Amino acid sequence: MVDWRTKASITDIANAINGRIRRHHRDMLRYHWEHMGYLEQTIEELEKQID
Repeated sequence: MVDWRTKASITDIANAINGRIRRHHRDMLRYHWEHMGYLEQTIEELEKQID
């Protein structure tokens, strides 16, 4: 789920969150990530309608 714009490596990210993020945190991050994707798609659709 790492965005392509992220500069840190997957290994660095995994080491940074190891032991700190519990199941609840992972679920919340996933929900936020999915919501952001929904919002980005909605914005794209609105921009097409405006054009």
